[in-house]
Amino acid sequence: VLDLCPPEIEVACHNSAESSTISGPADIMKEFVSDLTKRGIFAKEVPCSNIAYHSRYIAEAGPALLKYLSEVIKEPKERSPKWVSTSVPQDQWGEPKAKYSSAEYHTNNLLNAVLFEETSKLIPSNALVIEVAPHGLLQAILKRALSECVHVPLTRRGGTDPVKYLLEAIGKLYQAGLNPKLDILYPKIEYPVATGTSLLSHFVDWVHSEDWPEARYNTKKRVVATNRRFIMSIFDDDYKYFEGHVRDGLIMFPEAAILFLVWETLAMYKEVDYREMSVIFKDINFHGEAVIRKEVPLKFEILIYKGSYFFEVIYENACLVDGYIIQDNEPNVSVDENEEPVDNVATDQDIILDSNEIYRFFNQRGLAYRGEFQSVRTINNNFSKASVKWTGEWVTLLDSMIQINILAKNYDGLSTTKVIKSLTINPIEHNRIVENLPKGSDSIDVTYNAISAVTRCGGIQLKNIEFYEKPFKQQVPDVLQTKQFIPHFLTGYIDLISALQINLQIIADNVVENHINVVNLSSPSFVITNNAIKEAANKIPEAEFNMITKEIEDFSSIKTNKHVLKANVVIVDNLLSDEKKMNNLHSGLNKNTFVITIEKDTSKIYPKYKLFDVITLMSMQSQFIVLLKKADVVKEKQNIKTISIAHDLNFSWVPEVEKELRSSSHVILVSDKQHYCGLI
Repeated sequence: VLDLCPPEIEVACHNSAESSTISGPADIMKEFVSDLTKRGIFAKEVPCSNIAYHSRYIAEAGPALLKYLSEVIKEPKERSPKWVSTSVPQDQWGEPKAKYSSAEYHTNNLLNAVLFEETSKLIPSNALVIEVAPHGLLQAILKRALSECVHVPLTRRGGTDPVKYLLEAIGKLYQAGLNPKLDILYPKIEYPVATGTSLLSHFVDWVHSEDWPEARYNTKKRVVATNRRFIMSIFDDDYKYFEGHVRDGLIMFPEAAILFLVWETLAMYKEVDYREMSVIFKDINFHGEAVIRKEVPLKFEILIYKGSYFFEVIYENACLVDGYIIQDNEPNVSVDENEEPVDNVATDQDIILDSNEIYRFFNQRGLAYRGEFQSVRTINNNFSKASVKWTGEWVTLLDSMIQINILAKNYDGLSTTKVIKSLTINPIEHNRIVENLPKGSDSIDVTYNAISAVTRCGGIQLKNIEFYEKPFKQQVPDVLQTKQFIPHFLTGYIDLISALQINLQIIADNVVENHINVVNLSSPSFVITNNAIKEAANKIPEAEFNMITKEIEDFSSIKTNKHVLKANVVIVDNLLSDEKKMNNLHSGLNKNTFVITIEKDTSKIYPKYKLFDVITLMSMQSQFIVLLKKADVVKEKQNIKTISIAHDLNFSWVPEVEKELRSSSHVILVSDKQHYCGLI
């Protein structure tokens, strides 16, 4: 292309054998581009901010650029052999001007042509080419010159999400065989991590892209065994509803679910569908509880001994539950002849509790049932009749019967199952009762006989259940604000912040405005600082304290101080031992202004002063903090009139008050137990 270019135009970049970038004056460039287009040669102008880069036209910028680069690159470093230069021919790489990354090298890079075509031949054909630049400008040239290489630009100008683009580029590097050190992109992790660190397990989801065969009970094919290993996770779809069985703040494996597993295991051993096999449990003993932890699967081992049909449920190498279970070949929910019948007819005297009231009762006792475990819908006030929800889950139905027994015990603390003397489950009878329910109804009646301790629901009979009773430790609620009564004249010691808070609270309670102006006139040698005042004031949310610090050497001029005149509180030191200072301060304060003073000499502190009333007195070991209020100096012969106000719809006392106000400077209105007299 050099032979085609006019003498004013130079080749700025040797892109490839088929592409070059030229540089020169704008008008000549336009004519030449037009001429090339007419000849059928592809040519296009590239915006360059009117600067002819890599040509003789910017040679004048060389000395200035070299000067500034020399200030930046003070100690040139030798170029690595991996650094292939595009500004110096390969046969000159050993010369000093090309050997170092120096100010001269980078100035030469700007002023001379870019030898990209010559240098790109040194890149292997199977290389991974990464473009590090503000924009992947060379991608088109690179892909033509190195067609067999993998090209990854790190940035793209005009992209909507540059961070995402960069991370995707790093991902492409990984796919190409590199192993980027991603840990440097994140804060360093120090072990052990904090207890509040979030888990990653909830980011893992099941992939349902493949179908797998699922075992069904209706196949009636079971492994014949007298023992069974059971493993569950709260994230399993079949057991996720166990999250609603919360006791004392922990998710507990339901006792009803343990009995269901034993029933299911016996059916597997008998090669019978458990939904068609009636069973009788006897002498069930619960020795502990199983906590469901989200991060650890729960494991049980269920053992049923042949002959005796004694069963054990092993949890963490210890017996959790034991008892007896037998198949009932002649299922029949018997009724004890001596059992007192339960009247199922509702009366007007019955008070029916709904689900919200029932589970509010449980929640107050540490049993925070949620979801499907809130299955008790109604119950009467003597707990003899209830209705529960039937969803087809035997676990929640059995648990609801246990819940009704907890309600009947009426213990104020936490109740957990200890002993069940007898439990009979007849699924065939139960299904018959469910089929006879009114259409659209899913509620089953439950009866509880307190005399015989028998609970019945459908085909289930539960008899003589006992509980472990332990007090429920309620969590201490977060306290937003407390009220504490503190004497104004403390006998012990108190710290500065607490003393200031008490006094500022008293002031806030007795000042009408929400914005309270505080002027600090104390000496620098005393302990009260603006930081201490701010810390104490921040603990009083109902008022806003505006603080100003002023140094006053002569209190005789305090009358003209505009900040003191507007102040609600003035802070001083050693006031009570200086009578002149007291007189000057009193004359410069507005009515009802408070004064906080720090005193060292306790002998000068009296309970009453002529000019100030003492509100509080608190000791800080070596110093005392005293709250004062400007007193009204009343003349001894001043006329004070007292008028008694009574309840009067006509307000007949108003004219008398008007008359006295004309002749007396002070009128006191008194109303005793007259709530509607109109005085307030």
